[in-house]
Amino acid sequence: MNLLMQISFINQFTKTMKKICTTKYGEIYLIQKDNKPAILKIDYDDENIRLVNKFDSYFDHELLCKIYKVDLCNNSIIMEYLEGVSLNEIESFEERIYRSSAFFQKWIPTLYRIKRPDSFKLINYSDKFVSIIERCDDTRIKEYQLEEIINQYLIEIKKQFCGDLYLLHGDVHRRNMICVDDNQIKLIDLSPVLGPVMYEYVKFFEEELYGILAESEFEYRYTFMTRAFKLESKDFLPLLFLDSCYRMFDTLFVDNDDSELSLMMQLNYRLWRLMNNGLEI
Repeated sequence: MNLLMQISFINQFTKTMKKICTTKYGEIYLIQKDNKPAILKIDYDDENIRLVNKFDSYFDHELLCKIYKVDLCNNSIIMEYLEGVSLNEIESFEERIYRSSAFFQKWIPTLYRIKRPDSFKLINYSDKFVSIIERCDDTRIKEYQLEEIINQYLIEIKKQFCGDLYLLHGDVHRRNMICVDDNQIKLIDLSPVLGPVMYEYVKFFEEELYGILAESEFEYRYTFMTRAFKLESKDFLPLLFLDSCYRMFDTLFVDNDDSELSLMMQLNYRLWRLMNNGLEI
C-alpha cells in the first residue's frame, strides 16, 4: 500500500484511533468499531494478510481473538480488543509457565491436521528454514565464524521427519498471549504456517531462553518448561535449534543488524550442545 492510500485509509478512523506501536511487521492502532474498542493492524507483510484472510475460519474458537475484517486492498486487519495484560508483563517466570502450560493444554488439541498440504499453499516450516540459506553471505559467515553452526543447521534440516502437518498460529510467544478474565489466555496476531505440532511451542521457548546469561538459569528454565509442557526433547529440540538459527540468519543477513549477534549465537550453541549431549543438559 502506497503512502497516499495508507493516509486515506487511516483518516477514516482518526476521530477515535490511537496509535499503540510500530513494529518490524506493522502498525497497531486502538480504534472504535460499533462503539466498542477494537484493534487495527496495518500489516507490512502482504503474504501474511492473504493467509489470515484465507485461514481465519480454521481458528474460530475461544482461545484466539476474533477477527472482524481483513482488508486486502489496505493491508489491514480489524480484530477484537482484549481487555487484559500480556503474559510478557508478568514478571515471575514460574507464573508465566503455570499460566501458559494451562493454555497449551487447551490450544494444541484444537489445531487442524492437514491431510493434503499441497492444496493449502501455505508456508511450510522446513521451506522457510531452507530459504534463509540463500540469503547468507559467505564472506560474512567467515567473518562471524558461523561455518560450524551453518553446517549443523543444514544437517538438522535434512534430518527432519515427514510426519503429520498442522495449521498453526505460527507466532505463539508471551507478547501475543493476553491474560483476560479468570487468567484465561487468548492469542493475538495470527500468522498461519504449516508445521509439526511441536513447532507451536518454539516461539514461546525461544523468548523465555533468549538472553539468559547464566548457564544455571538457562538449564533451570529449559528443564522447567519441558517438564511443565510434557515435551520430549528429541522431538522438540531440533525445531527450536532450527528456528533460533533462522532468526539469527534473518537478522544478520536480511536486516543487516549484528547488534544482538552474540546473544543469538549463545542461544544457538547452547541448544546445539543439548542435541550433541544425548539431549540432556
